[in-house]
Amino acid sequence: MNSYYLKLTLVLMFLGSASNGLSELAPPDTRSWEQGTADFIAQKAQHPNDGIYDGQRLKELDSKRAVTFLMPLLAKKQPIELRIKAVGALGWMSFQEAIPALSAIAKDATENEDIRVAALNPGLRYMKNLKAEQTAAALAVNKSELIRAAAYWVLSQHGTDSAIDVLEACLRASTKALDRDLIRALSLSKHKRAGKIIFDHCDFAALRGDEQLLWEYSMAMEQCRPPEAQQNMLSLAKQLTHPSSAYCALLYFGSLPRDDVVPALLAYIESDKRGLDVYEPVMQFIKSPKISDKSKKKLSELVATGQVKKIVPIID
Repeated sequence: MNSYYLKLTLVLMFLGSASNGLSELAPPDTRSWEQGTADFIAQKAQHPNDGIYDGQRLKELDSKRAVTFLMPLLAKKQPIELRIKAVGALGWMSFQEAIPALSAIAKDATENEDIRVAALNPGLRYMKNLKAEQTAAALAVNKSELIRAAAYWVLSQHGTDSAIDVLEACLRASTKALDRDLIRALSLSKHKRAGKIIFDHCDFAALRGDEQLLWEYSMAMEQCRPPEAQQNMLSLAKQLTHPSSAYCALLYFGSLPRDDVVPALLAYIESDKRGLDVYEPVMQFIKSPKISDKSKKKLSELVATGQVKKIVPIID
């Protein structure tokens, strides 16, 4: 598997699949408009994700009509379960028309906290809209930890320079020894500065007991490859008990070859049973003047025998 698709797969496992991938995860939905709307009303939801498939079907059938159907279900007079389901359908399907209403719910201190959280994530998370980002930025300092975390995910998904500035300010101001929500939001933003921000403001030693965070940290470092993170990444490259983190660490060193990384690279290749693509770092190591002839010979033999080879992604 190509490194990009490994990361994409792991991100989707962590976040849940976004709307553009739903059709691949479920059988074809042949419901009529009448069936879809009836199901939406009849099947009560406990979580905004419960509105994904009904919302997708209604949008497929008639996007404008779907908005007209869903928007009134946000009203305070509606049952809370139905409101949350409508928030999920509007958010996951990125109905831009819902941004003002979702922003109003998220900001309303008199609202139920569950629906305020849902209005942010997934409500505004996938909108890719400045107004949605501004709402999240305002709530990133809310006194509620749940609302703050939901706001972080909106900013993470938008991934703009201004959104990352807000997340960086929050991480700098955090009083937590390890702010998992902020680290995750920055890491999964894929922003070019995320890795450096996390490196500057995160205690690496505190991550060691959390495998998920180790992977997220290593992925962020690999994406922007700050040279300052080399010692931390060398430590991760050697930890074969955390294969996803080790893999990202080895990709990171593709841009920063070091001879003391070669034993970890060789150990990873020997232990890897999934056929992950380490061709890029191996070739960079072979070309680098910083790598000894002995190490280059070992790596070249692995390429020559096909134990290490370039894997062509299935998807363009």
